[in-house]
Amino acid sequence: MNTTQHMNSSAPLRRALVVDDLASNRAIIRAVLLREFGAIAIDEAGDASRALAMVSSVTTEYDFIVLDLNVTTAGDGMELLRVIRSSPARQLTPVLLVSSSNANDTVIADSLREGADDYIARPVTVQVLAARIGRLRRVRERYVALRRELSVVEQHAARRDVELRSVASAQRLARTKLPYSHGDLCCSASVIPAGAVSGDACDVITDRDGRSAIIAIDVAGHGGGTAIIASAVMGALRYGLSTGLEFSEVFCRTEQAIFSGCEGYVREDSGPIAVSLCIARIDGASKTLEFANAGMPDAMLFEDSQLRARLRSTSPPLGLLAGRHPIIEHYGFTKGSALAVASDGIAGHLGDGLDEFVLRFGANIVCSALARARPRELDALVQEFASARGTRTDDDSTLVLAAMLDKGEA
Repeated sequence: MNTTQHMNSSAPLRRALVVDDLASNRAIIRAVLLREFGAIAIDEAGDASRALAMVSSVTTEYDFIVLDLNVTTAGDGMELLRVIRSSPARQLTPVLLVSSSNANDTVIADSLREGADDYIARPVTVQVLAARIGRLRRVRERYVALRRELSVVEQHAARRDVELRSVASAQRLARTKLPYSHGDLCCSASVIPAGAVSGDACDVITDRDGRSAIIAIDVAGHGGGTAIIASAVMGALRYGLSTGLEFSEVFCRTEQAIFSGCEGYVREDSGPIAVSLCIARIDGASKTLEFANAGMPDAMLFEDSQLRARLRSTSPPLGLLAGRHPIIEHYGFTKGSALAVASDGIAGHLGDGLDEFVLRFGANIVCSALARARPRELDALVQEFASARGTRTDDDSTLVLAAMLDKGEA
């Protein structure tokens, strides 16, 4: 058992060491320790060499050391102090120095820098000696208790870090493998979380009729709570869209998942729920795009490398409200059309980011190469874009690019 284990407010001191070359001085200190702490084992050393052997023993640990700074027999007190403090097991052991009445201030200052906790000058009164020893004990007990609490906090933090990494891994595994290709649709995405896990997510779902739905969601905040909400939302969206439900029913199921499946994580009492999302369902057979935006930044629809429409949010800024759904819009498209969607990590914290991103890399690139790029390549472009603007992507950043290509191009 080490010092940190048994030195606390509920456990008495068990063993002390008194180092002084005068037996009379050691007797006085022994009497004070016995009166102050009761049944305590007290070792004595009349010279530095014997004291060094005692503190170096792996079988003996001291809860308190009283050291005569002026001990000169077979060594000196300062060197003994350095040895005590050089041992990890002795770094928390309180050391009270006793000095002569004419001790040099420089020597006392040096001893305190070497690790002594306090000092007292002779002649020593019993009352002051007892008070100094009691004060050092209380200070050390509080320090050890704080260290113990810190250790518990660190253990909890380590477990939380493992859990967050596991959630982050589950988020990555649950997402459709990108880039995604179905019929004449190509889609890729970049998701850069602010931490191990986040509330940003995207996916591509193909239903029984061959329609592909692109999903992008943004849950306010970071960490495990937002990831839980995001997972519940994404699960509801996947089920509804894969089975071909109408958008209105999909939104109803999503709201139900938020309120009933995320108790403790979602505010129901004061205004909008901080879950935003947009859905784009693409029907390659009829060349139609069904789109709904609930609180996400404007999406951009391109045709023949030209901006055709800005697909704005038609619900409150923070996304879904109970019973109030975004307007569902329909667009036709031709081959060569492309859709760009971004969360506020791109379009918010980076300013009018999506417009600038498209202009920087060119709509024609968005329509072809980026829709088939690996997510890491898109991540690099987003990071490069942020760096060029002098902005850090310290918020979650999500970019989804889909191109409706001719089958020959895909």
